[in-house]
Amino acid sequence: MDAPPILSKKKNLRFAATLNLLVPGAGQVYLGQFVFGSVLVVGFVTCFVGTLVIFIRGYTRYIQLVTAGDIFSEGALEQLGAIFHIRWLLGLLAISLVIFGVSMASVAMASKNANADTTPAP
Repeated sequence: MDAPPILSKKKNLRFAATLNLLVPGAGQVYLGQFVFGSVLVVGFVTCFVGTLVIFIRGYTRYIQLVTAGDIFSEGALEQLGAIFHIRWLLGLLAISLVIFGVSMASVAMASKNANADTTPAP
């Protein structure tokens, strides 16, 4: 029976960056920054779920208004214009982009620190 291979303690920074592309903060968790990574993951997932909820509720309301009858009745077009809560969606998008940027910058800094640790001193 063969012994299992010994796993390297050195983390792959490209894999961490790839994880961050999928879910911001997952790369930090992989690199061992559990608290910071978890805060980023929870923040991003919260924004994502909030966006989905706003969109699904808005789309459901849109379908109800459009199939209910005359969309040219008084006030119907105004309701259609405000269904998707654009300001909320843009706010959640902005927060998500900030989380993504912080996450990628953190992995980039970890990459620079790893390169600085491995380069020989002159």
